[in-house]
Amino acid sequence: MSYKVKTFPVKPARLEDTMIFAARVALVDGMRSDIMLAFSRAEDSGIDKQTVLQRFGLSFAKAQRVSKMLRAVPSAIIKIAMHFSFYHETVGYVPAPASTVGSFGVSSLNIFAGGLSLIDMGGMKFTGVASEWNETPTNVNEVRITRLANGTYEANVLYDGSNSSPGNVGPAVNPADDED
Repeated sequence: MSYKVKTFPVKPARLEDTMIFAARVALVDGMRSDIMLAFSRAEDSGIDKQTVLQRFGLSFAKAQRVSKMLRAVPSAIIKIAMHFSFYHETVGYVPAPASTVGSFGVSSLNIFAGGLSLIDMGGMKFTGVASEWNETPTNVNEVRITRLANGTYEANVLYDGSNSSPGNVGPAVNPADDED
């Protein structure tokens, strides 16, 4: 699948959002690092990436039983770290750089008239202007927020490239897929 990416600058709505973002980035980047290390070790042993992720998920669940802090970590953070790691080298997938958090689907993204955007991701709110878009697209695969090296933030909206009209970024439907 080919993805199209809409990138635009965003700003945190409050100071608290930068703190939440920093904590989430620390978790996601740490998990991604651990997963990538596990992938390289498993490759030497002939273990596939899916099995590595299953084992990682089970190990994290065990760690949550003994750590009050880890019990407070939303599963969405672990899922996005696993997703970023699993698809990192997949052809057609846009890899997520370090210092990136994200969510799946369109639920965290709202685009208003004039391209004004509000991204609400697990209590963090970011605002920006997604020029050329006047409504929320319907076929969003991922919404990402990245902190750049200069301290600014940018949003990346990944959507299905087979239907690139920004006003109707809906799922491409192949009638042959519905046949038995």
